[in-house]
Amino acid sequence: MGLDPEEVLIHQRRLQEVLDGRREVTLKILDTCRFENHGILPSEWLPSQWSPSVEGFVAFIPAAGASSRYYGPLDTLRYLLKSADRSGLVEALRELHKQGADEWSLPASLASLVADPKKALLLTPEECKALIYETEVPKALLPCTKDGMTFYEMKLKEHQSLTGINHQAFVVPTGQTEIFNKIPGNNGLDISFLEQGPSLSTVRFTSSGQPWRDPDTGGASLVPAGHGTLVRLFRSCGKMSGSCHSLFIRNIDNVMGTSEPVVKATENFLSGHQWLLAQVKVIRKALLDDCIEECHKVCIDLLHALGGRSMSQESKSFIESQPKETQPLWMVQIDGFQMDCALIHNIAEIKGISLDESMLAWLFNRPVNTLGQVPNSGDDVGGTPAWVETPMGKVKVCLEVPHASQQDFDTFLADPKKATHFNPVFVGAEIPNSDDAYDHGSSPFWLMAKKKYQGDNVYYHETILYELLGNNLEANAIFVEVPRLVFNPHKVLADSAGRNNTHWLS
Repeated sequence: MGLDPEEVLIHQRRLQEVLDGRREVTLKILDTCRFENHGILPSEWLPSQWSPSVEGFVAFIPAAGASSRYYGPLDTLRYLLKSADRSGLVEALRELHKQGADEWSLPASLASLVADPKKALLLTPEECKALIYETEVPKALLPCTKDGMTFYEMKLKEHQSLTGINHQAFVVPTGQTEIFNKIPGNNGLDISFLEQGPSLSTVRFTSSGQPWRDPDTGGASLVPAGHGTLVRLFRSCGKMSGSCHSLFIRNIDNVMGTSEPVVKATENFLSGHQWLLAQVKVIRKALLDDCIEECHKVCIDLLHALGGRSMSQESKSFIESQPKETQPLWMVQIDGFQMDCALIHNIAEIKGISLDESMLAWLFNRPVNTLGQVPNSGDDVGGTPAWVETPMGKVKVCLEVPHASQQDFDTFLADPKKATHFNPVFVGAEIPNSDDAYDHGSSPFWLMAKKKYQGDNVYYHETILYELLGNNLEANAIFVEVPRLVFNPHKVLADSAGRNNTHWLS
């Protein structure tokens, strides 16, 4: 089936523990990341004189998602298209028109029906099938503007407008590379298509913790194991793109366009990530060559850019207990990347690493990831940077809502004074040198999904990409503010109302 048997067993064990009541999926929130505690850095966190010219990025776009949520308002219409109820179609189209569907970004054939519902009376069975197909293709291939430009085409335009994008990688559904290849996409940049196939999947389980079996074939049922599995494609992107050092990750349905303010804000974010990664690479080499003193200037610069919070007495005592030449490096990890001392001790004990240069090498060798969070407008709820309690200790993470208890949701995530930022719109992620850069076996950042499938309740293991990239247990991760002008999600059809190409491209 293309699955990793050991990983499926891990999934089964975890789900069984949750289903039996022996394990909680929620993680206790200790505090949220904000400006005042330096958990979030301002958009201009890097002094302009240090900002490098942007280069060496792969634009990485998860584009395998289906269109079911986006086209949710058309569910009734789809049902009627599958039946022979032409008069019902006419009424459904009239109702959509009342809802403002004439302003939505629809495929031309659907837009024509909304404009003149009576045309539905003359639809042939073949035309009905074609209309159904148009609402079931990957969202990347749906129009995001009234002029018909698709989300995929918009991304190509956006990438073309940016400095430093050397390659483009789109994650597409299994078996659909050929469909994407046929779309004209010459924006002057190389394009790769990576399929979200069986190796990035898991199986559905029953409430008893056993694999759900297809009643006809008796076989297990595959399901994508969440966007978190996409980290396994990162090294492939590096090999395809040659000298690129990082991925620039965005959602396919976040439209930002190519205006000058958008381009400037985006390149400012990429420049910051690039600078941070370059400094960490200097430290890695110094540790490898046993020339620690040579990187002290880099440590001072990193602390100037990242540090400044009030450290606990425990942290100060730990740093002072280390050899003088390594103290600046520990300062960068504890004050800059906000590693908790107890967490460092726990990692060292579990992995059998001594608390000296060996542990520093392990810490700095973790991937460098920068997550761009937008300010909360007052009623936004989404992935929120926070400190949480995990079995390993206190961890900073871009926490997704399902990981929060109802009490923590009410206390932290639903309060814009505490959840001041949310939703990583941009991610700069270092391309790792190892396939096991992210530890799937011990990571606490996974969820149990529960769905209806062929009439049965089924459960499966799921990881979320931005949690895996945005935590300081597995990465040297920082959170920085990006302006809301780069955040224009098209989650449902109404989000696209009235927007044409000129709106986004000027």
